[in-house]
Amino acid sequence: SAAAATIRGRSSRANGSSRAAAAAGSSSGQAGGAFDLNLARTARLVAFSALVGTPVAFVWFNLLDQYVMPTDPTNPLAVFSKVALDQVLMAPCMTSMFFASMALLAVPRSIHIY
Repeated sequence: SAAAATIRGRSSRANGSSRAAAAAGSSSGQAGGAFDLNLARTARLVAFSALVGTPVAFVWFNLLDQYVMPTDPTNPLAVFSKVALDQVLMAPCMTSMFFASMALLAVPRSIHIY
């Protein structure tokens, strides 16, 4: 159907842009000093964004659109409800999942891989 094609198209664009944003954020978010690209960290951020963040967000926002005032999605009450649900339910979960996955995927500095 046309709606499914639109959703699929939106998903692939969102996935590509989220990977680019993760890579750019990793390289530009360095505090002070000269630019130092950490490819391992950039790869972890891109992988999390592409494999977890984008698919979870895609499903979550579609669920919100489907169940929170679907007949009038731009109603201020609908918008407020979606934002409130997102901030109370999803933001803490995804933030915890992000930091836990980054910690698990990080190689300790004391281990040298040659």
